[in-house]
Amino acid sequence: ERTGTGLFDILDDDMLAELLSRLPMKMRIVFAKSLCKQFAAVAYTHKVFKVICLCTQRHVCDTKEVQDKTLYTVGNWSFLGATQIEELSIRDRRGQAVDLPPAENLKGVTKLALSHVSAPTVKKLNKTIDASKLKELDVEWVHGVNDTIALLTKAHSLERLTLVQDFSHDYKLSKIIDAWGKVHCGFPPL
Repeated sequence: ERTGTGLFDILDDDMLAELLSRLPMKMRIVFAKSLCKQFAAVAYTHKVFKVICLCTQRHVCDTKEVQDKTLYTVGNWSFLGATQIEELSIRDRRGQAVDLPPAENLKGVTKLALSHVSAPTVKKLNKTIDASKLKELDVEWVHGVNDTIALLTKAHSLERLTLVQDFSHDYKLSKIIDAWGKVHCGFPPL
């Protein structure tokens, strides 16, 4: 039982984790790393950092809600500890690659959303994410088409694919979608 956290003592760990997960990302980091070890324990055991949005610039992210869940520049990923990120969204613009978390934190990614992502970021993702675990993939105007298609090729467990980009000029994509359809009773992953 948690004690010494003031009014937070009356909340059970599940409620505290829910409260922490609703805070803007910067506040979550402060609670998990700076306030006390008990908050850190709750943050890590209840996956407060399982959903991460990375963005190169604040104005690129649409709404205040998205901005609150977003990290812009991260020099030190130590706040993640051993947390496995499950959902990763990336938005970068003007060729500025985002700073990806360490590969050990990306092993559990099952949902990946890419919006206006630079070729260097897609290339890094290809090297660090285990695409065979992806269940959902959203691709919106990414650069590095070949690396994106390579990522799709490895995504054997994909259940949903959203493409907001014309890949029709690349014959590899149609082969990937055909192969996916054979595994999933002929239904395309769209």
